[in-house]
Amino acid sequence: MRTTLVGLSIFAATVVAAPAMADDAAAAPSSPWTVTGGATLTSDYRFRGVSQTNKRFAIQGTIGVSHSSGFYVGTWGSSIDDYVANGGDQEIDLYAGYKKTISGTTIDGGVLYYYYPGSGGVTSDFFEPYLNASHTFGPVTGKVGLNYAWKQHGLSCSYDARCGGKPFKFQRQFGSYVIENVQFKIAYPTAFHGQTGVEAAIKLHPLVKDQLEDIESIDVKCHNSTMVILDKTGPLANPADRDHCMQYMMAVGLIFGKLTTEDYEDHVASDPRIDALRAKMHLAESPVFEREYHDPAKRTNANSIQVHFKNGTKTPVSQVDYPLGHVKRRKEGIPLLIEKFEKNVARVFAEKQRRQIVDLCLDRKRVAAMPVNEFINVFV
Repeated sequence: MRTTLVGLSIFAATVVAAPAMADDAAAAPSSPWTVTGGATLTSDYRFRGVSQTNKRFAIQGTIGVSHSSGFYVGTWGSSIDDYVANGGDQEIDLYAGYKKTISGTTIDGGVLYYYYPGSGGVTSDFFEPYLNASHTFGPVTGKVGLNYAWKQHGLSCSYDARCGGKPFKFQRQFGSYVIENVQFKIAYPTAFHGQTGVEAAIKLHPLVKDQLEDIESIDVKCHNSTMVILDKTGPLANPADRDHCMQYMMAVGLIFGKLTTEDYEDHVASDPRIDALRAKMHLAESPVFEREYHDPAKRTNANSIQVHFKNGTKTPVSQVDYPLGHVKRRKEGIPLLIEKFEKNVARVFAEKQRRQIVDLCLDRKRVAAMPVNEFINVFV
């Protein structure tokens, strides 16, 4: 059984199995069996210092049966938060043990079984034997105890629990892959999944800018993450809404042939042509885009767009697989990245410091050899 932080006892009862009758001439021997029970509402349930309820209230209850010989069994339960046992919201502890006092020292030993019903198929249950000894010295009682749990399925990491102890497998060896494959937001102020979509739409701008009223429908293909994050219909309340709406960003690209931070503001969003095109767009997941998005050898972030006109004609499919900031397009992207960096540095720093920062950051060897604190001081 585990400790609670602050508790309010709801009820507690001790029941003797065979009580003596009040009118018996001689008191009958008391039963060797005792049944106890109780319930508690606690402000926080903690196990060895760690909250099991995310620092919220817990409802707990217990019932136990003991014999005068010292043997006892029982169960104790508590509500818990679902992060403790993979979605389970209950803990039930079953215990059995033996308790005896010898020459003033009380020995208490037994075994606990922690059971977590509803833990999503992942075994969280485990056994834990315990042994305690206590002794009273005048007004003070001292106690020592030992709990031990050997290696068990329920005490393994989640990977072991799901995969049966098989060794970890990785797509590649640890190294510098992440930093070498970082994606930069260079061309457009939008989420990564929207970068190629905006670029694809802007490519069609020359073909549709004079025929916007003649558009019948617009087909957009993307991968699943784009659908989940950027597929929005209905009113868009503010710039934060608009820069996470694929339909809005593509509509701006088709109409104006560009997308800047200003295009998310109200005075641009009020252009009725934007919502008119949004209403004609249909986003659908492409199995190819979804597969290649997760393929370690490709890691595309593709989007495509095709515009259909009322007279039955249509534009070519405009498809972009990799955003400009992707590692596959470094030769195109680095000059624009440097340009963007210099522009933003100039917005913050005076000319002398701006030049010092730019010169340093464009000298890879100097940056690599410079202590971090000295590098930071350049920006102060």
